[in-house]
Amino acid sequence: ELSVTRLSQLENCPRRFYLADICKIKPEDLELLNDKPVENYPKLQDEHAGGFKSSAVRGSELHAAISHLIKADFCPQDLELEASDAAKVDWAVEKVHAIGENYQLISERQIKFEVFGYMLSGIPDLYALPIGSGLAQIWDFKTGSADATKLAAYWFQLYTYAFGLFQLKQVNREKPINL
Repeated sequence: ELSVTRLSQLENCPRRFYLADICKIKPEDLELLNDKPVENYPKLQDEHAGGFKSSAVRGSELHAAISHLIKADFCPQDLELEASDAAKVDWAVEKVHAIGENYQLISERQIKFEVFGYMLSGIPDLYALPIGSGLAQIWDFKTGSADATKLAAYWFQLYTYAFGLFQLKQVNREKPINL
């Protein structure tokens, strides 16, 4: 089984994907490909253990807050976020809320489906299934800066989720999906 996120890395660097996911080379060994000294990584993490938050940790916290608010029917609670992050969460939740009550909102729920004989699994940030008429929507929230490489993997991920929803018969194959 392979995750959609891992598969999307194929778009960025096929060689890295092959080495990590087919050959099963450890991530710390793959860092040698970047010409970065591996021994410094644990030291940097230890130095910032108190107040430093990696972008991955920050992104996970923001995703969890957005998902919680969607699942809690948009009822705000005391979220422990910095003001700038709280504003970003509010903005995202406002955009989701704006699609109205004509959709069943499914946030952070794992899907599993087959592609070319391989099982893929993924957790879309949000997919919205129309109640009645309308087009299904797939949302994936990103918190970091965007560049061409990241965007290619991002779109690959969205297309793969759309394919998965078609495979699982969650959406009609005859209708497009808004990504």
